[in-house]
Amino acid sequence: MRVTYEDGETAGYMRGKKEGKEEGKEEGRGQNLIHNIEAAMKNFGISLEKACAGLDVTVEEYQRVKAQNVRTD
Repeated sequence: MRVTYEDGETAGYMRGKKEGKEEGKEEGRGQNLIHNIEAAMKNFGISLEKACAGLDVTVEEYQRVKAQNVRTD
């Protein structure tokens, strides 16, 4: 079977599209986690540690996700 340039280009596009979707999902999960923890802290007047514990997340995981999800909007 002969693969043309266009076939390779299409395959690369599809692979990039799939990888982009996965990255977007991960970023969205991180933003959701940050939002939920910060909303719990604000609305219930609790510490970061208690908010994380209530959402079954370690403080270290929250801090890691927060550092990776720096938004500029």
